[in-house]
Amino acid sequence: MLIITLLYSYTNKYNFWDFLKIYLSLTLKIDPKKLKTVKTFLLFVLIIRGFCSCINVRSVQMQLNDLYVDIDYELTSSIYEEKREKTVYLNPIDSSTMEAYTRVKNSRIVALPLILFNYGHKKFNIILGEHTLTQAYREFLSDALLAECNRSACFSLKTNTEVPLADAYVLDIEIIRNKTVSGIQETNVLIVVPNFSDLTYFSTKYHVLPTSSDLEIAVSLKKEANILWEKQYSTRQYFEHSSYVDLVELSERCVFKMTHCLSLATEQIVTDISRDLNIILSVQ
Repeated sequence: MLIITLLYSYTNKYNFWDFLKIYLSLTLKIDPKKLKTVKTFLLFVLIIRGFCSCINVRSVQMQLNDLYVDIDYELTSSIYEEKREKTVYLNPIDSSTMEAYTRVKNSRIVALPLILFNYGHKKFNIILGEHTLTQAYREFLSDALLAECNRSACFSLKTNTEVPLADAYVLDIEIIRNKTVSGIQETNVLIVVPNFSDLTYFSTKYHVLPTSSDLEIAVSLKKEANILWEKQYSTRQYFEHSSYVDLVELSERCVFKMTHCLSLATEQIVTDISRDLNIILSVQ
């Protein structure tokens, strides 16, 4: 019946509302006098649908719980080719100082309901957790320091697995602040005309919100229980929001951007630490 009515309306150049009246009259036996009320009801349902999000806090959190991402460090510094005379021992880093799990921190809904134009969006703010990383961040930071210093510095850096000699150089690292945040946004646009016939437009789009990593690390170099040098490093990396993405890859794209942002922040601080230690130890 629906197909027959649709073909009939098309061949006779009926608009959408005319087709709907024919279909409701033939199939649901609705009195034509009551069709105006039905029309108002359907318009109301369509507007409500425009603000019914395809995603919510629970669905986003469930997607985040299933994501695991590698965090990488890119070596771009020059190679130190001379003989290394000094050795520094890196103590284990106690804590990554970051959230245990990636989670939706909060959400916000904005709606602009009008007769001809309806707009609404949902924002979900997300904070990166260590569980999402395939390697604990403190281990990643240690590996990055070892790789960077043993590539570009005038000294050798080794993991302190045993008690070093009394006159050995010992490096202590403490992560003071480690926070990476981003988010995702769903935008709904609904356009209708008063008679609900000539034009109806509905669109839903998704994109990743701006991403930032706030990282602060304290470093101290000791020898024979004396502090030779100490310094705090801090940086803030920032990515602009992304272009529109598909719903399927939305959470994955968000987590990937947060991980990459944290990686760049780590790279900046690690290269600064290596450079400063190189200067300090070259004059010791």
